[in-house]
Amino acid sequence: MELLARAKEHRTKIIGGLIVLVVLIASYFWLRDPNPHFEPGAISGEGIKKNATYKAGEFSVEVSGDEDNKQLIIRNLADPQHTVLATVPGRSLAGSGHARTAVHESRGSFKVEEEMNQVCTDQIVDSISERKDPDALLIRGSFVCPDDSRIAYQIRLIPASPARLLIEVQAFEKSNRTFLFPASSADEGFFGFGEQFTYFNMKGRRLPIIVQEQGIGRGAEPITTGANITAGAGGDWHTSYAGIPHYITSKMHSLLLMNYEYSVFDMREDDYTVIEVASPRLAGEVYYGKNPKELVSAVTEYTGRMKALPDWIHKGAIIGMQGGTEKVRTKLKELEDN
Repeated sequence: MELLARAKEHRTKIIGGLIVLVVLIASYFWLRDPNPHFEPGAISGEGIKKNATYKAGEFSVEVSGDEDNKQLIIRNLADPQHTVLATVPGRSLAGSGHARTAVHESRGSFKVEEEMNQVCTDQIVDSISERKDPDALLIRGSFVCPDDSRIAYQIRLIPASPARLLIEVQAFEKSNRTFLFPASSADEGFFGFGEQFTYFNMKGRRLPIIVQEQGIGRGAEPITTGANITAGAGGDWHTSYAGIPHYITSKMHSLLLMNYEYSVFDMREDDYTVIEVASPRLAGEVYYGKNPKELVSAVTEYTGRMKALPDWIHKGAIIGMQGGTEKVRTKLKELEDN
């Protein structure tokens, strides 16, 4: 009897240990962050001259800081105290890379898996020059990769209006990823990104921009896991029918990507944002405005503005229904009678 009791106790300990091990393994995979963290590299080169100022239309680009902490700052001439976009001191404005991408689709939901082969974020600036006809600022140089190979690049800053500045980063070697690294701060709120349902302020989050089904569950458990197992359609907190690569921040910074390719906005770090585009070319506009209304006005110069809604929308409830014309008319009569 004593031998059986010991064997039972031994089995209980083994089972308990296995349960703890399974819980620990599950916790690791549940809590770990599967998404890569990219960061700006160093910025250097003969072309980035201390205390230099360049102009492009109504915008200026200043080089400030000492030799090891040079910073690019874009301002609007109408408000020289306000920063439209800046780099982290001593860090790069942009970068390039190469990745393998696998996209899995199920019932309109997409899972994008990226395997980065190379990320080149150290930025050498060979020259910064002002151009006319049209006004533009041209930055040329190369991105340095971990194996010391280089990817030549060209950055164009072109004013589109007094409140809009186009930023175009073009890598010339074999690359299919482009990065932009605007400076940020821990207390800067990020708002926008089209139709988003879960969070209002996106600071501290990594947000992919891809149009897809919203999903069933969208991160809430256990329904999301069940929908993924049965149909691959659970979705996530960020899945949206109308994601848009545009934001306005609490510091009155605003940017719109013009790329059609898959993009990611990573706002998890306190002092910078990572904007990643699955293309060797990144194109976007930054905007100047003193308040959200002015920033929205600037961005809609490019995107277009919605027409005013008709007056009839203010004359009673608007109800969406299914079932055919006769059913709708029957329900309408019931509503009118009551």
